Amino acid sequence: MDKRKSDDFVLVNVLSRDTYEKGHIPGSINIPADEIEKEVAERFTDTQDIVVYWLSEDCHASEKVADKLEEMGFEDVNDSTRSLEGWELAGHELET
Repeated sequence: MDKRKSDDFVLVNVLSRDTYEKGHIPGSINIPADEIEKEVAERFTDTQDIVVYWLSEDCHASEKVADKLEEMGFEDVNDSTRSLEGWELAGHELET
């Protein structure tokens, strides 16, 4: 599989596939947290901008995923301060 260009921005939903299919931030892709190591290494370059998000701000799983990506050598990884729940509370639509 081809890796995307390093200047692309990627928004990664790290929830389960079932949860992603019920609703996600438009334009985001789904890579469940337990598959992140394999999938990200195959799909992206280590200089690509990656933002991960989770279900709610109370859950710190996306922070752990972001830390793991940094350990893997990805240079520009961020844990979104806005969760899926926060996106909805701000009045934005979800994509299904």
